[in-house]
Order: sequence, then C-alpha cells, then structure tokens
Amino acid sequence: MHGYRSHDSRNNIGILADNSICYPAAGLGIAYDPSTGLQRFFNQHIDDVTAISFSPDKRFVATGEIGPKPLICIWDAITM
Repeated sequence: MHGYRSHDSRNNIGILADNSICYPAAGLGIAYDPSTGLQRFFNQHIDDVTAISFSPDKRFVATGEIGPKPLICIWDAITM
C-alpha cells in the first residue's frame, strides 16, 4: 500500500512495540516495518479511517472511520 492521509488529520502516526510504524491510509490500518520493508494490514473498516490512537504499551490501536454509521475498531497491531 502506498499513501497516507494527511490533508485533514493530525497526530495519526505512531511507533509500535516492535518498532513498526503504524498509520492509516484509505480504509486500512497499516503497520510498516522499516527494517524489512514489510507491511501488515488491518482491513476491517468499510470507509476511510480518519482517526487513530495508540495504547500506552504501543501494542493496541483504535481506529475510527468516516461515514453515516462510523465504526471504531480496537485491534492488536502486532498480530493483526
């Protein structure tokens, strides 16, 4: 996946416990490992992800989407 939503959001990128970079793009939550170049995806949203938050232990992520009935998901960003 290439892309990053930045035109209408702030503070939406973080470093996970395994040193992966986590951020939203379109309807995905992405964890990118810069040491290997591999990506992991959380793909349970049905619309664009516009909000993201990280747990203090940097393992769990909450993502929220835009839309008429927006969904909020809490997921394990290490195991997906």
